[in-house]
Amino acid sequence: MRYRPEIDGLRAVAVMPVILLHAGLGPLSGGFLGVDVFFVISGYLITSILMADLAGGRFSIVTFYERRARRILPALVVVALACVPFAWRLMTPQEFEDFGQSLVSIAVFASNILFWRESGYFELEAATKPLLHTWSLAIEEQFYIFFPLLLLALWRLGRRWIWGVTAALGVASLALAGWGARAHPEAAFYLMPTRAWELLAGAGCAYAAIRHGGTWRSPALALTGLLLLVASMLLFEEGMPHPSFLTIVPVAATCLVILCATPETGAGRLLASRPFVWTGLVSYSAYLWHQPVLAFARIWYGHAPPAPVMAGLVLLTLGLAWLSWRFVEQPFRAGRGGLVLTRARLFSGAAVAGAAVLAVGGVIAAGQGFPDRFGPGDLRAAYLATAASSPKRLDCHAVNSESRSPKNACTYFGADVRIAVLGDSHATELAYAIARLKQPDGIGIRHYTFSACAPSFGTGEATECAAYTDEAVEDILSRPRIDTVVVSYRIHRHLNGEHDLVYPGQPDEVSPKERERRMVALRALIQRLQQGGRTVVYVLQAPELPAHVDRLVHRASADAATVPGVPLAWWTDRRAFLDRRMASLPTGTLVVDPARLFCDRTQCHAGRHGRAYYFDAHHPSVVGAGMVAREVLATLERQASLR
Repeated sequence: MRYRPEIDGLRAVAVMPVILLHAGLGPLSGGFLGVDVFFVISGYLITSILMADLAGGRFSIVTFYERRARRILPALVVVALACVPFAWRLMTPQEFEDFGQSLVSIAVFASNILFWRESGYFELEAATKPLLHTWSLAIEEQFYIFFPLLLLALWRLGRRWIWGVTAALGVASLALAGWGARAHPEAAFYLMPTRAWELLAGAGCAYAAIRHGGTWRSPALALTGLLLLVASMLLFEEGMPHPSFLTIVPVAATCLVILCATPETGAGRLLASRPFVWTGLVSYSAYLWHQPVLAFARIWYGHAPPAPVMAGLVLLTLGLAWLSWRFVEQPFRAGRGGLVLTRARLFSGAAVAGAAVLAVGGVIAAGQGFPDRFGPGDLRAAYLATAASSPKRLDCHAVNSESRSPKNACTYFGADVRIAVLGDSHATELAYAIARLKQPDGIGIRHYTFSACAPSFGTGEATECAAYTDEAVEDILSRPRIDTVVVSYRIHRHLNGEHDLVYPGQPDEVSPKERERRMVALRALIQRLQQGGRTVVYVLQAPELPAHVDRLVHRASADAATVPGVPLAWWTDRRAFLDRRMASLPTGTLVVDPARLFCDRTQCHAGRHGRAYYFDAHHPSVVGAGMVAREVLATLERQASLR
């Protein structure tokens, strides 16, 4: 197969948007489509090589896997093992244990299955998983276990079978992806059957090019493909169904570039230019390095570093990519420098390297992240033991409209239900804590919480959140024994759930207009409850931590009496918007501020005296919620004494 520099340039178009997206730089919200571009390129190149070997009578499955091993394994092993000392130094035991499991999954090319199984509402932040990106490599290797054998069988049946079977499998995979994007989005994203159509699209390009004697020189179609690809990366957004039928656009655009861009076309000349080709040559190593570099930086900072630091990390990634391309990839692929010159040495070396990665990962996972590496500390163990969520969360907290509706909301622990708790996920532990405190009096609570649900009462929005809130209010008002409603919502938060926290130097990504809309809805909600004769206690959101509470605890000294969170001055400044609007709440609204409980004159703490106030970076733990619950009940008692 002749070398096509424009394909290396296309690799650059694939890898740089991925890196910039993960670094939070630039306008390419659909930069994740770079992985889809890689799948198409891989399908095209591998199929072209396999069909050339079949046509020349030199096809060998052993030779094929030898080429894959030379291409994939050396740099992957180097990057994976290079992550170990940083993970040892920076990760909490739980994170380190998960990291060990990811090493094991890499060794058996099953990391996509691992990360699919780990996906969920309370998974550790994806941006801090150093090896998360290896899911795409696992998909490719799983695909190439079967595809060469299928191609060999079809070749023996006759070349006309290749196009028909490939197209049929591609359509079936696409249909599965379209269905899975709605029904099982995590599985559709991570698993090979819903990604195979992208690789098969590349295989179809290879078949078409061979059948018709090479690429078609079409400047217009090549430029159209490139522009469509860039437009997709500008317009697609995280959260859109993907892969799905919409993904046909960037996949088809990539196929147009592969088939129609030549060095004689404008798009081909651009892609074949030196900067694009250089970036494409190091693209595999750049892809491998970028996630660990950015993930460990986030762990070190406790949040996303400032943009200038991220830009520097991107340059560092490219520097590391060149080094590993020059001194790892090239010697193994070309056999220079006396490295693995024979097939036997390659396979034995690969076996040893894979066993090393497997062993290191297995030891880390078996050691449960080696908590003792931070030194002994009974107080640290006490903090971690109390960083717990409500035991009622899984049963009573609604994550969607199907999991639990207001009409069948949980009631506990007393038979005489007089208190309702209404809000988002940050009110879940509060409901449990209030119920525990009122249990001796025989008074129960009714629990209405819905995930990521901003105040939305009376807005007329056609969302699950708005429908849940409206129904919950009416359900409360239909129960005359409920005389008190505790309301709590998170007002300040990032719109992007993956990068959930906002820290000094970063703007609050909830726009002023959206914050104002939430406050208007909150006022309407409280007013409606008061009109129904209910006493309303509004609990402000707790101060948000700069990192997961586990990480803050492990960074503190083993005998730390307090675990620092954020400076009080910063949190007060962040809360200024809300404070200015407290006076506009309906008359008679009782307000409880967790900051008065969690903060001293200078610092808002993650915990004190072996008791953690949070179970992640922003949800109060049962302990923290218990402190707030006691203040809620004390506030109600004071109000009652004034009547």
